[in-house]
Amino acid sequence: MNPGMVSHKMLTMIQGVIASPTDASSTSPYSAALRAQGFITIGKICLLNEEFAKKYVSALARELAVCKDAVVRNNVMLVLCDLCIRYGSKCKSHNFYC
Repeated sequence: MNPGMVSHKMLTMIQGVIASPTDASSTSPYSAALRAQGFITIGKICLLNEEFAKKYVSALARELAVCKDAVVRNNVMLVLCDLCIRYGSKCKSHNFYC
């Protein structure tokens, strides 16, 4: 899959699904399973495009720290592991504790 084939509309939709609520007391309108799948999708796009990876690695690290859903954190960890293998220098500035 070519990252150029991912439309801006599709990327915006996926970003909306994976976005965590800004208010700590509120919950996402999407189920944990859907958000977890959204992170896997973003991860696959990031593996194909270094610019996407640079943009999303901080958001993934934040989600790993604040998300309470185990399924979401698990998928975020899988994506971050893949990104650390592929683009090690992009993940160097974050301290990940497994």
